[in-house]
Amino acid sequence: MRVNYSGLLASHLRVDKYVLALLVCSLALNVYLGAEVRRSRGPALAGRPIVGKEADVIHAWSTEGRPTNLAINEGSRPALVYIFSPTCGWCEKNYSNVVSLSKSVAGEYNVFWVTTDTFQHASDYSHTKHCPFPVYGSVDDGTIRRLGLGATPETIVVTRENKVSHDWKGAWTASKRDEIEAFFHAKLPDSL
Repeated sequence: MRVNYSGLLASHLRVDKYVLALLVCSLALNVYLGAEVRRSRGPALAGRPIVGKEADVIHAWSTEGRPTNLAINEGSRPALVYIFSPTCGWCEKNYSNVVSLSKSVAGEYNVFWVTTDTFQHASDYSHTKHCPFPVYGSVDDGTIRRLGLGATPETIVVTRENKVSHDWKGAWTASKRDEIEAFFHAKLPDSL
């Protein structure tokens, strides 16, 4: 039995060309879609600094499914706003620290837990975790752009004058946790 290696090689090279063409098209499509997402969300995905920006209202939905305008500084108190996602692993690792911090500052600060996910997921999360504070979801695109929200978690402090004074983006690593403890004069239970 004789094998025609030249025919087999030519057939293999044609298949490789098609696979390569598909990979190039796929890469080009991913680059295009990434640019479109970035353009549609504006500066939100860029993680632009928000310290000093005005943050008076967050437009979101309650876990009961009602549109809500969260007046951040109701009662002329500063606010602690924790932005998270129920499916975010780092948010889950922050959970005990966020609960502890929220409870320790609740007398001095308005505390808001806001998820970038839907209000249905916010409701499920709130009930499953027995969250000690109200959770809000389905944040509108205007709020996301105005506050430059992107990846979660994000911890924001808003002054009585409705200005963002601090913005800790990402998980509470040891150094970030130390900064948060020093700022709030609080002792948090866990480090990552």
